[in-house]
Amino acid sequence: MSAANPTGIATPYPAPRTLSQVARGNDSVGIGDSIMRGLAGTNLYGRTSWFDMACLFSGQRIRRLANLGVDGETSAQVLARIGDVIALRPARCVVGVGTNDVIGGVSLTTTMANIRAICARLRAAGIEPILATILPIYLPAFETTYQTATSKLNWAIADYAAAQGLICLDLHSLVVDGVAGTGDFVSGYDSDGEHLTPVGARVVGAKVANILAPTYPNVVPYLGQLKTDAANLLTNGIFSGDSNADGLADNWGTSGTGTPTYSLEAGTDGVVGNWQVLTYGSAGQKLLQRTINPSSSWAGGDVIEFSGRIRATIEAGGMWAYCTLSFYSAGPVEIGSAKLKPIENWMSDIADGVFTMRTTIPANCVLMQLNAGNSPTGTGVLKFSQLTIRNLTKLGLV
Repeated sequence: MSAANPTGIATPYPAPRTLSQVARGNDSVGIGDSIMRGLAGTNLYGRTSWFDMACLFSGQRIRRLANLGVDGETSAQVLARIGDVIALRPARCVVGVGTNDVIGGVSLTTTMANIRAICARLRAAGIEPILATILPIYLPAFETTYQTATSKLNWAIADYAAAQGLICLDLHSLVVDGVAGTGDFVSGYDSDGEHLTPVGARVVGAKVANILAPTYPNVVPYLGQLKTDAANLLTNGIFSGDSNADGLADNWGTSGTGTPTYSLEAGTDGVVGNWQVLTYGSAGQKLLQRTINPSSSWAGGDVIEFSGRIRATIEAGGMWAYCTLSFYSAGPVEIGSAKLKPIENWMSDIADGVFTMRTTIPANCVLMQLNAGNSPTGTGVLKFSQLTIRNLTKLGLV
């Protein structure tokens, strides 16, 4: 063991990566434990997932293909699931493991052996691993024990990444209180001495987006750019025009009893069309709503992609944000398991975000419904633009 490498774990130096290993696209998967998951699910962005936040804030330059975080998992359990990542065929996989190893007393040697095996499996499949250090673990009566183990593991992760030519995201440094020097989180960043709050996830996600996005190809999801676009199942997803001067863009309806002020704000910085602005000065829910009825442009079994841009100023007013796509069978009865929820119960401010999710329309679906707006309580401002639903099957893209 040396001062340069206090872990004592050898890290062999491989040949430099080839172009094919580093230029394979933007699709990305996150895998790890509850800190990776951050309340995410198959059809839901995680409002306390730093990975999901980073994808949102990068404008999907870090393209979120899936969040495969599972609560309570150790590095061994994540290794056992690595085939789930390989089956999705992403360009990159962000790996966040080790917290439960430290809490469970797994040896550093074992944890690093599992991390090396995860990386080897991914690279053999042509997927570039991206590693992350673990967050502080500040649980009563165990602070000193966990801090020592956390420090050694993070050093080992960073050292291994450097030796292998892999990107390492030092998440620990982004949230630890460096002024107090206690090893605890910055105040307000954690909920229980281990997991991030929505504010903590927002801070980490924004910083990771700034660090990681420039290492990806400079492409983002294609968003609608026309008021009437045959490739967009939504008419006027760009919120162009307001024929009756009520502040609500043409072709859009609303639902709910709230009384927001509607206005249109010209798009800038690459935004085509307008932002539809909803200013909620008092409690009461009001949603933008659009029903997409059956037509020759979609059918059950088709693969669709739901994307859009969002800005939100909601933290101070305690309001939550929503932007969801629901599917209904005859009745109509909502097919809850299929619902896409890129923004649901969202509590954090979003300076400028892009979401995108894919799914297969249920075979028994007879209509789709988009809702975008707020929770019944709280105040704040929401802005939506370039909402887009593309039928990838009809476009020949799947």
